[in-house]
Amino acid sequence: MNSGNTNKEVVNYYNEMLPYFKNYENSLPYRLNWAMQSLKGIIRPGKEVLDIGCATGITSKFMAELGAKVIGIDIAPDLINYAKEKNSHPNVHYMVGNFCCLDFKKKFDVISLVDVIEHIPLHSVNQAIWDLNNYCHEKTIIYINTPDIYFSNYMMAKRPETKQVIENPYHSHKLIEMFHEHGFYLAKFDVYGTSTNLREYNEYWFLKNGG
Repeated sequence: MNSGNTNKEVVNYYNEMLPYFKNYENSLPYRLNWAMQSLKGIIRPGKEVLDIGCATGITSKFMAELGAKVIGIDIAPDLINYAKEKNSHPNVHYMVGNFCCLDFKKKFDVISLVDVIEHIPLHSVNQAIWDLNNYCHEKTIIYINTPDIYFSNYMMAKRPETKQVIENPYHSHKLIEMFHEHGFYLAKFDVYGTSTNLREYNEYWFLKNGG
């Protein structure tokens, strides 16, 4: 995010992406299917989950259907309103929220960020990661799914229209280092992609040091 972007511009950008996200209801992208299957291996009935950047609520509803109690947050009100309308579930509470300024008085068993961390302003991401400590107990799993930096850079070069308002891809070692500096360690790492490109997305499972 360059210094010219404002929070209002970011919110408007994602509000305007609602038609794009609506298409997910008809055909889920493989990366989202993959992430949901990974989350299926983590989620258990009764788990308290914070789904950051939930967009239209597909992952939030999916985890709720597995029995979790989910709070889904997104910066864009239009996406949250759509989530409440189309992806409601008794176990999900949707709310407008910003990863960079969370204010919960509870701890979660799972915190998920699917296609989120790369869209956080560089000047805010370190503090946002540090603040996650406030919402983690000793066994909390932080699940992150994000494009591999080489795939992301390739897409921005070949298909610049896919670049979002904030686009900060990370080398895997850099992201791992950032979380380590803020009290977390890497418990699991995976790479996946299509049959034509096997390194498109990275998955990270982080736990608190000492947990």
